[in-house]
Amino acid sequence: MNRSPHWYSGVCLTASLAILACGDSTSPTLDVQSVDFQYAGAVSGNFRAVGPATAVDNPESSFAVAFRSAAGETQLCAYQPGRQRLGNFFLLNIGVINGPGNYAVPPGWAPNATSYQPGTFLLGVDASQGSVEQISTFIEGEVEVQELSANHVRGVFTINTHLTAIPEGRFDVPMAALEELPIICQ
Repeated sequence: MNRSPHWYSGVCLTASLAILACGDSTSPTLDVQSVDFQYAGAVSGNFRAVGPATAVDNPESSFAVAFRSAAGETQLCAYQPGRQRLGNFFLLNIGVINGPGNYAVPPGWAPNATSYQPGTFLLGVDASQGSVEQISTFIEGEVEVQELSANHVRGVFTINTHLTAIPEGRFDVPMAALEELPIICQ
């Protein structure tokens, strides 16, 4: 077998780059600013919402953000556009949290809260929530927050509702201020 003297260098360089690319667990994932999951049961399908909430009243624009409610709860708000100016909306209330860990869904009432949001998955909703085809309120589940900062939250979740189950959800989204949220999140 006759190989050029540069063959070994090329193989070593390729292998080194592959190891560097795979070995860095601190690098961002490919799904930054997204919420992803499959759901099954009485209703089933795939949900994927991506991007920052830039076009707040545009029912054709997807977004995925997190925010702290007035009661200090960390909530995840995501919208997946669909057909005929309707889409699917996901609001996950993780509760009052201060760092990574496992948290029950729905959380208990937050201290100083004036209302309670257990979390919900709305199917066939318009951007103003004036019309909803299916309402699926969260009855039980768990969220594992893997990373939490003032600017970002990342983790995984499992949720059950009366209509559907979400066995393996993922989120990796920026934190937004309350005034930056689309009306559907408020």
